[in-house]
Amino acid sequence: MAEFGAGAAAGLALGVQDGWPYSAQLVQAGDAPRLVFRFLVQGAAKRCAAQLNAQQTPHLRWLAERDAETNGGVLVAVYSPPSDFYAKSGVHSLLHQAVGALHAEGLAPPGNCPLCHLPGGEEVALLSGEARCAHAACLQTRLDLPAKNYTPPARKKGNVATGILGALLGALLGALPIWALALSRGTIYWMMYLLIPLMSGLLYRLLRGRASANLAGAAVLVSSLLAAFCVELVWNWLLVSAALGVSVPFWGSVEYYFQSNTALTALYEMRFCLLALIAGFLVVSILLRRYAAAGNQVPKTVYGAEFVRSTAVPLTPPTQEEEDAPAAVPPKEEDAP
Repeated sequence: MAEFGAGAAAGLALGVQDGWPYSAQLVQAGDAPRLVFRFLVQGAAKRCAAQLNAQQTPHLRWLAERDAETNGGVLVAVYSPPSDFYAKSGVHSLLHQAVGALHAEGLAPPGNCPLCHLPGGEEVALLSGEARCAHAACLQTRLDLPAKNYTPPARKKGNVATGILGALLGALLGALPIWALALSRGTIYWMMYLLIPLMSGLLYRLLRGRASANLAGAAVLVSSLLAAFCVELVWNWLLVSAALGVSVPFWGSVEYYFQSNTALTALYEMRFCLLALIAGFLVVSILLRRYAAAGNQVPKTVYGAEFVRSTAVPLTPPTQEEEDAPAAVPPKEEDAP
């Protein structure tokens, strides 16, 4: 990337192509390298990405994203050269294709400095994850970032207590139709046990439980098993009362149940109900995993002020005369007026 006039450090490069700032990142090295180029634009970049994809350039894929900082767009190029031999020519073609397509669409990079929000900017720096034009003075004096790079810890949204409460309430709500059928018709349909974990998972999400797939799965599974066992105790109470011909107290039937059944016999009698419950849990586990993935905040590396200042590149490269000009030498004390 240095051969294209870009400044590179720590797998990142900032450069300017025909007046357009861009960033490049090596996201995968080795035998199958992958480079990601990002061009920040004013407006949407979807149409530009579609036109570039229509060219069907080998090993090159174009995407359009949204920039939350400016409400603009980002044109993203994912380049996977077959080998290092083709990398330089591919990058050269990629940069010219991107800038040419952006200019053809009448798009332009953001014109305001993201630090002071005033027009202009003579340096390109990595700010808020994108290559943005900023004033050199703002980079030196108004850059509000930590000095060193750091990665913030991952955070999980939601509450443990409300999640467990939601799982229990949902399991009981899912068991209500089974109880109602047992009390009214004196029968139980084992397929209805699908409702218990489904309602438990939905209530866990509705009450904003902790966004953790393991915690959510454990809460829903335990709550569903408890609700299913409660249904079994109610069913045993009805059977005992029907067999004796009198209304037996519920807790008396519970005591009789534990005296006449072992753990293995109880599981065997509930085998079809438990199979339906497990099937419902497998279905709701997909919902719980998606909820956990959406609620987890993925840690991102925050590039510190030292990194941003050291990798900034001028928007307009210096001319040959400026590069060849000798550096100014400060006057000595005896020569000073």
